[in-house]
Amino acid sequence: MQKAEEPFSAARPVTAQTKRPVPSYFWSRDSHHFLFVQDQAADENYHVYAVDPPEALAPGGGVPKARNPTDAKGIRAFIYNVPKTDQAHIYVGFNDRDKAWHDLYKLNLATGQRTRVRKNTDRVTG
Repeated sequence: MQKAEEPFSAARPVTAQTKRPVPSYFWSRDSHHFLFVQDQAADENYHVYAVDPPEALAPGGGVPKARNPTDAKGIRAFIYNVPKTDQAHIYVGFNDRDKAWHDLYKLNLATGQRTRVRKNTDRVTG
């Protein structure tokens, strides 16, 4: 990425993730975090990663460090909503209670703190 007024030659990579493809990516509503979704172990347990592009580069990596605010072993994080009115949070489904169904959580992008909003006992898929 580069600033809008800069030439393409000034662009720099945002992530050096090469282990698995990055199927989706986007900006947080406040444009502070570059967000992407990735499966690290070919187990379909996708997680959401956040990068703060102006942050100092990770040692030896040449790119800013990617944080995983959805980090939990053996679960899949599913992004449901990136609200316009609450720019510090996104809404994510986690299948940590029941592997078949995702409960809805409000996730703070800066801290990773999550609060369950709805327990999915109705087996809602999306």
